[in-house]
Amino acid sequence: IHDNAVFKLQVPPTRPQYFRKSSLSAMIQSRPQYSASHMLKEALLTAGGVVLASASSHNIHFTDFASLIIAASLLSVIHTFVKPLLLLLSLPLIVLSMGLGIWLINAGLLLLVSQLIPGFHVASLSSALWGSLVISLFCWLWKVWFGPRPGPRSRVQVRYRAQTKTPHTGQQTRPQQRRQSLNDDDVIDI
Repeated sequence: IHDNAVFKLQVPPTRPQYFRKSSLSAMIQSRPQYSASHMLKEALLTAGGVVLASASSHNIHFTDFASLIIAASLLSVIHTFVKPLLLLLSLPLIVLSMGLGIWLINAGLLLLVSQLIPGFHVASLSSALWGSLVISLFCWLWKVWFGPRPGPRSRVQVRYRAQTKTPHTGQQTRPQQRRQSLNDDDVIDI
């Protein structure tokens, strides 16, 4: 990257609602990932991942549809509320293992859910590792393919401005910049 390259990051003109509130409880209440509809979507997505994991491994299975839904719901609730605390506590392990500790945490949570729900069974740690990999990949691919797309205003622009030296003085001059249709409030210069 050259010294005279300009990076511009366009941000939407309005900030999300949770940046405007000051207390922690107001932030938690206004964040979309804690809404009931978001939790329901995550539970259904996790249920799809569990079905795929049970189809790909004979050591992961559920007895009926109700146990599948309960296990997926509990798994999504644990992933939303307990997993961030576990990630914080095991941060040295995650850093030393270059992220593989997250995979172990996911497998441990899958084993925990299989112990709590009587109709959902995971046979061993290796099965839990395989199941957590399949569930994570399924959820990630689903969100990539069918998740929300970024708006037209959220993009990064990189522009290069040429600087020239005048032959007589040796000072650097910049050519005149073209006018953009952007407001100054919408652009952050880095």
